[in-house]
Amino acid sequence: MVNFARRYARMARQMAARASQEEDRRRLEEIAVACDWVPENPPRSLLEALQSFFLYPSGEYIEYSTLGIGVRFDKVFGPYYEKDSGTERSPGRKPLSSFSSSG
Repeated sequence: MVNFARRYARMARQMAARASQEEDRRRLEEIAVACDWVPENPPRSLLEALQSFFLYPSGEYIEYSTLGIGVRFDKVFGPYYEKDSGTERSPGRKPLSSFSSSG
């Protein structure tokens, strides 16, 4: 899974280098930084928690072709959301558009 995340980080950086919009470039760079950290290390923010969450089922699907994740989203990400709320990393709607490299 760590190698998958590193490949994903490289891909995000390549896409960032080709991005014509500054917002897209920044979003892709954030994805790359998150993928460099998770899943090898514990998430430090909601964005990293979401990115890690996204990587696992993607990697498992590629490896095993299974569907479903079987977890409660609020139970897994609630603590990260609470931690980031009221800080400069306050999520608002940002993480939902930031954790995937797809447009």
